[in-house]
Amino acid sequence: MKNIPFQILLLLTFSIKIVLAQNLVPNGSFENYTNCPNSIDQIYYASSWFQPNKFPGGFSVNQSSSSDFYNSCSNLTSNVSVPNNFIGFQNANTGNGYIGLQYYSTYISGNGFREYAEVKLSQALLHDKKYNLKYYVSMANSSRFSITKFDAHFSIDSLLDSASFDFLTIPVIPQIQINNRIDDTLSWIEVTGSYIANGGEQFLTIGNFHDGAFCDTIRTQISPNFNCCFAYYYIDDVSLVEDSTNGMEELAQIEVSVIPIPAKSNIQLSSQQVFKEITVMDMRGKMVLQQKPFKMTTLLDISHWDDGVYFVKCKLKNEQVVHKKIVVQH
Repeated sequence: MKNIPFQILLLLTFSIKIVLAQNLVPNGSFENYTNCPNSIDQIYYASSWFQPNKFPGGFSVNQSSSSDFYNSCSNLTSNVSVPNNFIGFQNANTGNGYIGLQYYSTYISGNGFREYAEVKLSQALLHDKKYNLKYYVSMANSSRFSITKFDAHFSIDSLLDSASFDFLTIPVIPQIQINNRIDDTLSWIEVTGSYIANGGEQFLTIGNFHDGAFCDTIRTQISPNFNCCFAYYYIDDVSLVEDSTNGMEELAQIEVSVIPIPAKSNIQLSSQQVFKEITVMDMRGKMVLQQKPFKMTTLLDISHWDDGVYFVKCKLKNEQVVHKKIVVQH
């Protein structure tokens, strides 16, 4: 066999790194669009993106939303141009476009009107693989509140299937929860988090999944006559890449056993570490159980659960997190 020239080896190595760093979020910078936005409430014009909680009575994510899409292709009278728009002034972090979401409001008993942005990933996530999420956030100039909750949720099915047809908080537990106040209206602030996949997740949803009582809201100094009750943020450059250097090997020190599989009435979880918290979610991402046993062996009553696969998140005393699957078959 002939020796491969060094330049070709270097090129191959560089190509492999590019593949490993592939962004699984299509149109993460919001540069591609089906139509130039001409009004608010048109996130669906940003290719691949939509809002999973719709106006009551709305039946199409391409016709019914309130999340916003901004692009410099739009004229100033539309209120959704870049950098000037109805809610503030901000250049895109890169390119010409970004989106905007209402993360919190005092309407509907002080906790209502949430907006989200959802996208179908370019490929499903792989079991036990670690993925790194990154996106950029900037608070709009006219945002009446700043908050501390910036969440991301991964699901096998779209949250559109489980979200109610209103603008209340979608009742799921986000796997990535960033607790950090963002109140900068001049700069774009980087938000990052990591997630070890159960496997099969195809959708990413960004927003605030927390109850208003836990958002740590602070009123800003803008005039209360405009957008008096909202926390509003711009979002740009969303990326999700597989971590090629760190995966479940980080969690290999401690094993959690699940018996029996499949199970009919009870499942036993055991570990060498005390369980601080156990959360179980179904295939749609809905929480079916959460408990804090504070012991190394615990029994879950699954007699009333539907048949199927469930995902278990075990937080141990040493702060390690282990993910497991449960199969229920009555």
